[in-house]
Amino acid sequence: MVSFGENIKILNMLSSRKQVLKAYRAVLSWMHRKSLKIGDRLPAQIELGRELGICQGTLSAAMCLLVEDMVLNRRQKSGTTVLHHMPQNPHRRVWTAGIVMPEFSPSGYFSTLTMELHRELAARNFSDRTYFISPQSAPSSEVDMREPSDFLSLENDLEEGLVDALITSTRLHCERVPCVGMGGDARTNLRVIVDEPYFYETSVRELYSRGVRHIFVIGATREGELLVVQTANQLSPGIRIETIAVASLKEEGTESVITKFLASVGNRQPCGAIIRDDLMASIFASKIAASSDLLPYLCLLTYKNSFLSFPLPALKFIADLRAESVAAVDLIVARLLGGESGEVEVRLPLVLQESNWPPPLPRKMSTAHQLR
Repeated sequence: MVSFGENIKILNMLSSRKQVLKAYRAVLSWMHRKSLKIGDRLPAQIELGRELGICQGTLSAAMCLLVEDMVLNRRQKSGTTVLHHMPQNPHRRVWTAGIVMPEFSPSGYFSTLTMELHRELAARNFSDRTYFISPQSAPSSEVDMREPSDFLSLENDLEEGLVDALITSTRLHCERVPCVGMGGDARTNLRVIVDEPYFYETSVRELYSRGVRHIFVIGATREGELLVVQTANQLSPGIRIETIAVASLKEEGTESVITKFLASVGNRQPCGAIIRDDLMASIFASKIAASSDLLPYLCLLTYKNSFLSFPLPALKFIADLRAESVAAVDLIVARLLGGESGEVEVRLPLVLQESNWPPPLPRKMSTAHQLR
């Protein structure tokens, strides 16, 4: 059994390690705020400790770690100089980032994004924690903003200083630590968002160029619907726009969308559907292909390496989740290293890719080949 004295000793050791790592981060941030270049010399340790408000024992331990991680270089008579701007030790976890997830979705988007974030954070000397929405929180359709208390353990970890920054694909509001919002619903002052205006505007133009004059907008935001209508009006007053809301991705929700679409198509003129959610687009395409002989064009927002199939002619607007993750961690690192405060928005480009449709017919075999 561990004695009371041993418990106190362990707690003191843990507290000391936290203080050393805090000093380590403070020196790293100071270097970046001062815009020190490779080879620049640091002031004497006593002077640096006085400027940063760190005691000499803690600062000495932090400086040893910085030398070990090849951030600093020490030589007799030459003093301490900058060797690298970032830690070169892949095993040192300098910061901790929280990845905040929305309610469960059957789409592969969030799981793929989280995997990319884990990978990028680990490469930048971060450890990470993942937070999920609490069962006691209101459903996402009923709130415009989320607080840390809506997510399991997040409020407590922020109070205890266990998280240095947050990355979220929800409508989270948090000013205690740098918080980067991702996707289309970001509410933070640091944002990495997919260029959805480009998606909606270009979708209409691409459909119009293919002779489509009847366009369905399925599951779009209000802003998306307005962009579609505005773009269509610029091209031709004869384009017919219809919107269909998506109640859910469950069976009854998708069946309702299919029923409304088939009831509204009417004549056999070319039509198209703009669908922001790739899972919804995949379900929609499969059901339309199975229940009718219609071949409406699909315009959908998806991500690189998506496993989903679309058995209809499709115009895919592809976002690179790897690039999205890199941009998000870039924003966090810049802010943690003392970058200027204020709003920063990174708008991710989309790559348009057209599926091969219709599929090529098999070539006729020669008579000689048929006889073999």
